Amino acid sequence: MLLNRKLSSIRLAAALLLGPIVMTSCGSQKSETAEDKKLDSLASEKEFVFGDQRPFAQCHASTLVRLDDGQFLIAWFGGTEEKNPDVGIWLSKGRPGHWSAPVEVAKIREDAHWNPVLQKTDDGKVILYFKVGKEIAQWETWVKTSSDNGQTWSEAYELVKGDKGGRGPVKDKLIVLSNGDWLAGASNEVNRWEVFVDRSTDKGKTWTASPYLKIDTTEIKGKGAIQPTLWESEPGHVHMLVRTTGGVIGRSDSKDYGKTWSTIKKNLIAQP
Repeated sequence: MLLNRKLSSIRLAAALLLGPIVMTSCGSQKSETAEDKKLDSLASEKEFVFGDQRPFAQCHASTLVRLDDGQFLIAWFGGTEEKNPDVGIWLSKGRPGHWSAPVEVAKIREDAHWNPVLQKTDDGKVILYFKVGKEIAQWETWVKTSSDNGQTWSEAYELVKGDKGGRGPVKDKLIVLSNGDWLAGASNEVNRWEVFVDRSTDKGKTWTASPYLKIDTTEIKGKGAIQPTLWESEPGHVHMLVRTTGGVIGRSDSKDYGKTWSTIKKNLIAQP
C-alpha cells in the first residue's frame, strides 16, 4: 500500500482506463475475426493520476466510473496509514493525460475511512459509497451523491442508519438486475469472514440484507470469505466470486435474482 511501491492501486486504475483488457476462454476455438485482430494489436499504457506532490502519504482501494461526457472520476482512501484517523476519501476527475489535483471529497469525522465505490445510475447521477470506522467490524456505510458529474456533492448520510459491520457494496460496484432490483455484494469480519448480499427494490432508498451465505469449509479453510463481486448471466441467474482465506477464489450461484444462494465452493481460479 505504500506510496514508495508506486501507488499500485491508482496506477492500476489508470491502466484500466487506458488499456483494453482482452479475456479468453477455454471453449471451442473460433476463427479470428478482423475485430479480434484489431483488439490484439492494441497496447495498454499506464500513467499516474497524481505525482509526488500530494496531501497524503499512502493510498489504497481505487474505484472509477465513466461519466456521460467521457471523463472519469477516480476515488481512493488516503492518509498517513490505513486505519489512522486522518484517512479520508479522495477524488480526481479527468481523462488520460489530464487529471485534476486530488481533493478530499468525504471526511465524516476523525476516524478511518475505507473502500470507496463509485456508481453511476441510468439518469446520470453519481453515487459514492464508503466505509467509516477504526475497525472493520464496526464499519458504517456512508453515501454522497452528485448530479453534476462530480463537481458538487450532497451532504453525506448513512446507507442504513445505526447499522454496523458494512452494509451495501463492500468493495465492488452493485449491479442492477433485469427485474430492476439493485444488488450489492457485501461482507463483514466480526468473528469469521462472512458474505451476504444487500438488496434495494426502490433504487437505493431502503436496503434488505440476506442471511450469510454458507461456505464449504472442506474446500475453503481459514476464516472464510469476503468482498463478493456479482454479475447476472440471464434473467434471475446471478453469480458471485469471493475472496477467501483458503488460497482460492470462491463462487456461489443463484437462480432467483439473488434471493437464495448455493454454498460457496472453490473456483478453478487461483487466488494471488
